[in-house]
Parts: sequence; C-alpha cells; structure tokens
Amino acid sequence: PVSPYYSGDFDGDEGSFVWADSTNEDFVSTGPDQFLIRASGGVGIGTNSPDHPLEMASGAHVTDGGVWTNASSRYLKENIEPVDPFNVLARVAELHVSSWNYKNEDASIRHIGPVAEDFHAAFGLGCDDGSIGTIDADGVALAAIQGLYEMVKEKDAEIAALRAEMDDRIAALAAKLAELTAEEEQVEPGEEQGAAGFQPARTH
Repeated sequence: PVSPYYSGDFDGDEGSFVWADSTNEDFVSTGPDQFLIRASGGVGIGTNSPDHPLEMASGAHVTDGGVWTNASSRYLKENIEPVDPFNVLARVAELHVSSWNYKNEDASIRHIGPVAEDFHAAFGLGCDDGSIGTIDADGVALAAIQGLYEMVKEKDAEIAALRAEMDDRIAALAAKLAELTAEEEQVEPGEEQGAAGFQPARTH
C-alpha cells in the first residue's frame, strides 16, 4: 500500500520521512533527518498534473535529465520593455566577477560570479539583493553579447570603410605612376642625349 512512514530501516534514521509510490521495489532511508520521495508520476508543487519529475505551478520544472528549467513563456509575462544592449554591456564590464566558495561548502568547491548585492545594484533585477535568479543572469549575459556583437559590427564597418579608402588611394597612386612611366617611355633617346650633351658657348 502507498503510505508515508518515518523510518526506512529503523536503524538510526530518526527524523527521516520517506514517501514511496506503488512501484514494487524497496525505497528506504539511508540516514537520519532525510526527506525522500519516489513518485514515478512526478512531484507537483501547486499542481496536481506534473509532467516532469518535479514541477511547480508556475511551469518551472526539473527535466528527466536533471536540468532546472525556468518558466519563460511570453504568456506568463507583462510590462515587456526593450533593453539597451550597449548599456548592459557597459554595466557588465564594470561588474566585479570573482571566484569564491559558499561558507557551507568545502573551500575546494569553487564558483565564479558576482555577489548578489553588486548584481542587484547594477541591474536592479530580482526581488532582493541577496540572490541572483538564473534567468536574470542569463538575460544579462545575452544582452551583453548582443551589445558586443553590435560593437564588433560597427568596428568592422569602420575598418571596411578605411580599407576601401586606402584601396582607392593606392589605385590612384598606381594610376599616376603608370601615367608617369608612359610619359617617360615616350621621350626619344636623341632628345635625352641632346639635353644631356648641351654645353653653353665660351667667350674669350
């Protein structure tokens, strides 16, 4: 029968809560103070029809592969406003990003990112300055990438314009050089000797 009970093996697992579905297989606690759930039909929080191993009423869920997936449909959103990618990029450039570990984890377990206080001060996103939503961090990164892309396109256009101008100047110089070369080749050899051998008359 499907029923909750407080200890899986009754061997030092005080404080543990285990809930098992109708799967014909043992599901027991392995230590004290655990909260364990096996629900092959999914765990729903605020919903009675989960389509994933864990699903919230908002639509956020954990996939079978273990990926936390944010609810992000346009039909769930309002007050949608465009952002300035260049402004976001500038703020990201000024954001202090460091490597650190959580106090409740071993110092060898490292993470990289800004602190929530700095992130909130820079972008004003989320409900407080003590946490960073993954969707906000992703959105900031995507906007900054767009800003960087537009900046690169502008620089590429400037370089292309300068290169075209330089090519025009080189072509003009090449044409002038060809013109001078042609004029030099048209001068007859006798005329060159006469000009070179001319001596003014001497008077005594």
